[in-house]
Amino acid sequence: MSLPNLRLAAARVYLPRGARRRAIEELFTRTAAAFASPVPPPQGRGTASRLAEYARFTRERAEEALERGAGGGPESLAALERRLHRAARGLGGRLRLRLGVRSPGEALAAARVVYRGLGIDFRASPDGQIVIRRCSFASIYTPRVCALVSALDSGLLAGLSGGGQLRFTQRLTEGACCCRAAFEGNGIRSGRPRAIVVGSGAGGAAAARELQGTYQVTVLEEGREFRPLGLSVRWMQRLRNWGLLIDERLVRLVFPAMRVRKCAGGLVHVNGSGTGGTTTLSAGNALRQDGALRELGIDLDREFEELAKEVPVSTAHRPGWSGPTRRLFELCEQAGLDPRPTPKMIDFDRCRRCGRCVLGCPHGAKWDSRRFLDDARANGARLVTGCRVRRVVIRGGRASGVRARVGARSVFFPADLVVLSAGGLGTPAILERSGIRCQPRLFVDPVLCVAAPWPESRQHREVPMPFVVQRPGYIISPYFDYLSFLFNRRWRRPADGVLALMIKLADSEKGRVPARGARLHKRLTAEDSRRLAEAEELCRGILVRFGVEPAEIFLGTLNAGHPGGMLPLTSADAAGLHPARLPANLYVADATLLPRSLGNPPILTILALARRVARAAMAALAKEEAARKQAA
Repeated sequence: MSLPNLRLAAARVYLPRGARRRAIEELFTRTAAAFASPVPPPQGRGTASRLAEYARFTRERAEEALERGAGGGPESLAALERRLHRAARGLGGRLRLRLGVRSPGEALAAARVVYRGLGIDFRASPDGQIVIRRCSFASIYTPRVCALVSALDSGLLAGLSGGGQLRFTQRLTEGACCCRAAFEGNGIRSGRPRAIVVGSGAGGAAAARELQGTYQVTVLEEGREFRPLGLSVRWMQRLRNWGLLIDERLVRLVFPAMRVRKCAGGLVHVNGSGTGGTTTLSAGNALRQDGALRELGIDLDREFEELAKEVPVSTAHRPGWSGPTRRLFELCEQAGLDPRPTPKMIDFDRCRRCGRCVLGCPHGAKWDSRRFLDDARANGARLVTGCRVRRVVIRGGRASGVRARVGARSVFFPADLVVLSAGGLGTPAILERSGIRCQPRLFVDPVLCVAAPWPESRQHREVPMPFVVQRPGYIISPYFDYLSFLFNRRWRRPADGVLALMIKLADSEKGRVPARGARLHKRLTAEDSRRLAEAEELCRGILVRFGVEPAEIFLGTLNAGHPGGMLPLTSADAAGLHPARLPANLYVADATLLPRSLGNPPILTILALARRVARAAMAALAKEEAARKQAA
């Protein structure tokens, strides 16, 4: 039986003022050295005064470093963070000896004592989950300063515990009610196996929600917390008319959650970047499109039945259709095109028919994958935003974790299971950088709008894609195309003066995502162009029957937004949903697995597939663990 640590027990009851002052001075000296700056002399008396001076000093030095780093020097910031980490780790090591720390539990108890002396309410559970509800620095530091200086926290805890890694998931300086972090150190680890889920869109959120509980899940999201676009249509028109919107990629200046890339063939690709992924920018369509998977022997009936109980799906929007939309529907019926109202993941009791679904629902009526992400977090999952995963680290034929960039730092996230759900563009790039080759089978579901001037069309003020016409290889639906409205010169008309039909094409599976660089390699094939021309002619005919003059019809910008297919499932993968080229504990849970282009909204299908992938991963790794124990 081990003897109690009397030194630590005494410090927990009472920390002498002199000891506290010496610790602050030592921290001041080490921090100043890391910043290559002299230690300023005391301006007042007492530890509280000196602690306030330390806070102002670190803020000023950090702001200077961040300003220098803004000029293109991320490596210098990374070097500064390493120096801060080493400085605090040295102090933590000395305090470890002074307090006689001998175990992981004592290391966390010692951290509580040290942070109390710094005016920080530090609380940690045995598995390293940290909550800070009060911090004397929070009112002085900006979010960027806090993120930089937290290298000191990581170093201090590593020194106290003899090594380890600290990851913050939220901070007081960012407006959260408390700081939350996780520390994995020498002997400090959750009893559950660890899962890393990359991406928080449809696939990532569904997988995280399913895995959390059996695994301790950490979700890594490249973007930040999603916020709907706040600009009104009137202000969008002004920016456009002033000539400020000259390239589609500039949309991020006003809407950071939307990312636009140019393909080598001129196609414009749009996707979401932030919590919720592209689901936050979707039209909220709920169409089951698992025919190609069923052909491989993959039955997702159970998953779709479960989703029907968890995700609100309705066609109750039809009474709110505008006159032009009703007329378009009637014309499609008369032409024998069998139009169907589109099932929507929208609570129509909350919907205001504002037409801004694809800009982020401002009323919370549209379902997006943040709902599943919130469920996972409520059950204990952790979320790290602003985290760009570079590659999966593979050791001994297994995934040991991922290497990512968080700010200026390169961070390794260890894991027992890795699930890539970074989307049809992000996942293949990560796999390629990890040494796992994908197939040049990229599809993107190209979109082209056929439009005409029409007064009081109201398309920008109603639910987008209210009905769908399914045709071989493409669909047709009424749609107000904001991308064309803002950046296409032919659309320089008032928002209420454009009537459009959208074509969404099931394109050929030919294209690829480079491991590095933002430019995609994707061109329409001759067959794609033929089907697109057929669809365009059909749309023109509908608009002419509507009453539009043929000469007035114009086209929108050719764009896309449903990428996938570069690691397609085969019939051999049907049971385990795990392509053979992947390590046993590395899975993919997004449209990258789809064997062919859907030419349809994919969210509901990806949700079902990702849930099944998560279940398959848990079953396979549980079986593997049982076999290992039996062999031992």
